[in-house]
Amino acid sequence: MGAATAVDGNAYDGDPVFVDGSVVLQTTGPAGGDSVDNLETGEYEFESGVVGSMAANNPSVQETDEGTSYYFDEIDRISEGEIANITIGFEEASKAALVLGDEDHGYVTQVEVDLSEASDNEAVLQFNAHEAATDEYAWSAYDEKNVSIDNVSVIDNEIGDDPLPAHSWDLSIGESFESEYELEEEFDRSVLVVEDHEGTSDVENHAESNDSSPDSNTSIDDDSDTEIDGDEDGIPGFGSAVAVVALFTTALLVLRSQQ
Repeated sequence: MGAATAVDGNAYDGDPVFVDGSVVLQTTGPAGGDSVDNLETGEYEFESGVVGSMAANNPSVQETDEGTSYYFDEIDRISEGEIANITIGFEEASKAALVLGDEDHGYVTQVEVDLSEASDNEAVLQFNAHEAATDEYAWSAYDEKNVSIDNVSVIDNEIGDDPLPAHSWDLSIGESFESEYELEEEFDRSVLVVEDHEGTSDVENHAESNDSSPDSNTSIDDDSDTEIDGDEDGIPGFGSAVAVVALFTTALLVLRSQQ
């Protein structure tokens, strides 16, 4: 595409010039003003029109930080009622927003995090599955000196005061919220896996094994008592067979002495 110039063939201040398929905006302000490269993050409005026409519109342009990014680095796999460490990574960011859960399974919570003092482009958040229903205790930061929790909301809660039940719960992360549990832009997605708590079955099995052991010990003691204390028809301290032999020997000695 060639260059578009004014009627007399020159590009005046304020005329758009098309070069290699792109639009170059000519400044109409004083020399030395801000350039597009120096614009801060935000939304800017431009007025455009057609030469020789009264028609005009006002398109908007969103200036974003190209280096900003978020991602899930590591997420604990937990049982019901436990605390999960959720490690997030980020680049050129001072805050983060996370959503955990989904409406279809009756639980959604969202949290905003201040990362302005975080180091190494990493932060460890903690989710308390036992206190999932509370705004105050559901979320916390592992390093509270450098990372802080700004806002926590439990938006959808059908679990009551119970711990978060076993399920693979959706997790998403971005910079900010557009509406309730809706991120303005989702940068990464993962899951928090909560498994059934099976600790009680191990305790019951252990108790059963302990209950059975005294019976076996008792039977051993009973047998040993019978062998040691068996003196029903004989001499105390001896078995019946030994008593018979002893009596026979005594009688034999008496007979020999009389001869």
